[in-house]
Amino acid sequence: MSDNINLSLTIEAWAEIVIKTWLEKIIRLNINYSHALYNSFAHHVITNANGDPERIEFAFLYYGKFVDMGVGNGVSKSEATELVAAGMNGRHAKPWYSKTFYHQLQVLRELLAEKYAMKASQVIMINLESFDAEGEKIISSKSAQQRENKSSQSAGSNTNPTAKAYDKARGRGY
Repeated sequence: MSDNINLSLTIEAWAEIVIKTWLEKIIRLNINYSHALYNSFAHHVITNANGDPERIEFAFLYYGKFVDMGVGNGVSKSEATELVAAGMNGRHAKPWYSKTFYHQLQVLRELLAEKYAMKASQVIMINLESFDAEGEKIISSKSAQQRENKSSQSAGSNTNPTAKAYDKARGRGY
């Protein structure tokens, strides 16, 4: 697996793989009557404000779901099952969508588990690197200088002219 932890890229690639798998199934099951279903596939990854994916939307011609279930044009699922069992109807389910999608959801679940584990380990590594061997937080030279300035200011070197005059009158330096 790649060191890529960008969830948007992973989701985008996964969605394209799902569509590619559906198209392969459509060809294999000989569903491609007019090429309309084949040419209708699209996907859109919806992200939140910080770029994390929230939802994936797939779009294709609606009749594709009916082909998947073996129903349509006035034939319900139960009627299709009865007619096929009786040998009276050539219509039968061509499962190009449901099983493939469920399988790909399991793949996505595994991918996201890996990506979130990688992100978590990266956060832990970054936090561990900010401590020395004794467990003390490592302070950068800039932040150490800022702390030193704050402590010297709180020790009596006030920059407010009124406070300076007050401190001088009380004999606190200057």
